[in-house]
Amino acid sequence: MIKSLANPQRLRLLSWLRDGEKTASDLVRLTGLSKPNISQQINRLKHEGLVICDKRGTFCHYRIADQRLIEALELLGAVLDKRTSTPTGAIHAFCDTRDQPATS
Repeated sequence: MIKSLANPQRLRLLSWLRDGEKTASDLVRLTGLSKPNISQQINRLKHEGLVICDKRGTFCHYRIADQRLIEALELLGAVLDKRTSTPTGAIHAFCDTRDQPATS
């Protein structure tokens, strides 16, 4: 599971999902990632039990499986901020760069 969280694209997806459920199309629009890339990253998060798909008709609505994950990632980001003056690493993709489009 930790290895899955080391990927900035997955952290960015989790960041968007912390506000509530989203479809793959929503995530494409919000992140700038391609639909195949979104699918690949979401499947890894689902495999790890971090994201759940609620199927409604032909759409899958993704949401975070356990909200404590958000708290843990935010806490880790705060700890890292205290240890260094320059934010680095994948955790900051979750905490700081949600508003920037990702690259595929």
